[in-house]
Amino acid sequence: MVERDCDAITIKRQAELLGVNRTSVYRADKERHESEENVQIMHLIDEIYTLHPYFGYRRMTRFLRDQGFDVNRKRVRRLMRLIGLEAIYPKPNLSKRLHAQYKRPYLLRGLKIDRPNYVQFCNQIRPHQSLNGASQINSMLTRLTKSHPKMLNYTRRRT
Repeated sequence: MVERDCDAITIKRQAELLGVNRTSVYRADKERHESEENVQIMHLIDEIYTLHPYFGYRRMTRFLRDQGFDVNRKRVRRLMRLIGLEAIYPKPNLSKRLHAQYKRPYLLRGLKIDRPNYVQFCNQIRPHQSLNGASQINSMLTRLTKSHPKMLNYTRRRT
């Protein structure tokens, strides 16, 4: 498309005539082609990864140095990203609730609160030891309203 060695028309004018940005023309020049040594290292990284998928770039660097290759961690990390390899490790599971005891019922559902001091809560928590040695937590939550008082009592056992 764009001829770089043309003296009659500049690269800028050629890009205008073709309707192409000059940055895309110059970026094509900058595309890197990996050296033969890097390609060899990438093949070796792929072979090692199939045997040890839990190796990150640090352990992979140590393994390659033991094999006699002169590599540093930045080079191995770049090549692993280029291939699309990532170590297998437990990732954070942020979508699950930590413990079920934190889930509490919403007691005001369906209650129309239309004036001040209509709803008051009193939370009483009393831990005590039972006869078999298990600790038991009694939690009593009281909802006091003028129209209809309601008392909820739920027990949580922990061993």
